Amino acid sequence: AVAGLSSAADMSTGSLSFNGDDAVVLLSTTVTVDIFGKIGEDPGTEWVNSTESSLDKTLYRLASVTQGVSSNPVVFNHSTEWVSLGLDYFSDLGFHTSDCQNNCTPNSSSLTQAICQGGSYVLGSQTLTTAGTYTETLTNVGGCDSVVTLTLTVNPLPSISAGNDVTINNGDAVTLSGNGGVSYTWDNGVNDGVSFTPSGTNSYVVTGVDANGCQNTDAVTVTVNGGVTQPCSELFISEYLEGSANNKALEIYNPSSGVINLSTYRIGIFANGA
Repeated sequence: AVAGLSSAADMSTGSLSFNGDDAVVLLSTTVTVDIFGKIGEDPGTEWVNSTESSLDKTLYRLASVTQGVSSNPVVFNHSTEWVSLGLDYFSDLGFHTSDCQNNCTPNSSSLTQAICQGGSYVLGSQTLTTAGTYTETLTNVGGCDSVVTLTLTVNPLPSISAGNDVTINNGDAVTLSGNGGVSYTWDNGVNDGVSFTPSGTNSYVVTGVDANGCQNTDAVTVTVNGGVTQPCSELFISEYLEGSANNKALEIYNPSSGVINLSTYRIGIFANGA
C-alpha cells in the first residue's frame, strides 16, 4: 500500500485482496451486516451499470445510506448507494459523512426541585446547595444533547420546639408534645402527646418534620424530684396529738397494702424523755 493509504489505516493485513469483480461481506460473528456486490454472481471484470463501474475506482457510500445491506441482493446496482471518486483516491478515508449523524434529536426539559437547608441536589456534574436556576447539558438515550434547566428552591429548616423544661415529683406523669412541624418522633420511647411516668431525671429529644419534608430537633429536660421511691412495709407514727386534759392520741400508719399483726407492737412512754 502507498504511504497515503497506510497512514489512514487503523489495521493492516496481507489478506485483503479483491478487484472490481468481487463481492465483499461484513460479518458480525456469523451475522451479515453489509454486502458489497452480489454473492454467487460473477459480473465479469467489474460490477457495472450505465454510469458507474467498480473497476479501478474508489467508491464512496452516499450520506443517505444509514445501514448496510444484510441480505444478498437480487441485483447489485452500486449507483443507488455509491458514488465513484476515481483511482487511488484516499482523501476521505477516516472521514465519512452520513445522515446517521443527523438523526440525532436534541431535546430540552425543565425541572423544579426543592431541597432542605443543608441538603444538596445533583444535576449532572453539578452538586447544588443554593437556590437558583441552573442548566446542564446531558446525553439522551439517542446520544444527543439533552439540555436540562433546573429551578431549585431551598426550604428553611423548621423551628421545632420540645417545650419548656419540666420539674415533677417522683411518680408523677408528664406529657411531651412537639411544636413547629406536622409530625414528631421522640427518643427514649416517648410518644408525642402521650403521657408517661419518668423513672428519673432525663433529657428527651424530639425530631420534627414540616410540610416540606424538612426536619429539625429540640430537647427538653424533665427533672424528677425525690428520686426513686422505695416500697414501705413498716408501721410508723403518722400523727402525735397532745391536746388539753386527756385529749391525747397517736396515729399509727400502715404504709403497706397488707394486714399487720399488732400483737408484737407496743407503745412506750418516756416521761420527760427519760
